[in-house]
Amino acid sequence: MTTKEAIKHFRSLQKRYTTEHNGKMCEKVALALEAMEKQVPKKPIIFITDRYDDPTEAYKCSVCQSEELLCKGDPYCSECGNAVDWSDVE
Repeated sequence: MTTKEAIKHFRSLQKRYTTEHNGKMCEKVALALEAMEKQVPKKPIIFITDRYDDPTEAYKCSVCQSEELLCKGDPYCSECGNAVDWSDVE
């Protein structure tokens, strides 16, 4: 089972627990979903910054959009822990 398949399965569990079981275990399922979703790499937000009067590319996490910039190649965001997909960034 892939991470994406597991996420789909847990989303269906979350709906079922909410409707059939009066929300019991819903918090546990939500926590598991949050952890699994962080494992799926997301593309960084690329923007141009002019720090020190030198225009250069900078990168932010597309999930939390923290003020803490990503260093190119970081496997995870240091703020939220989400995996970062650098595959299309040159």
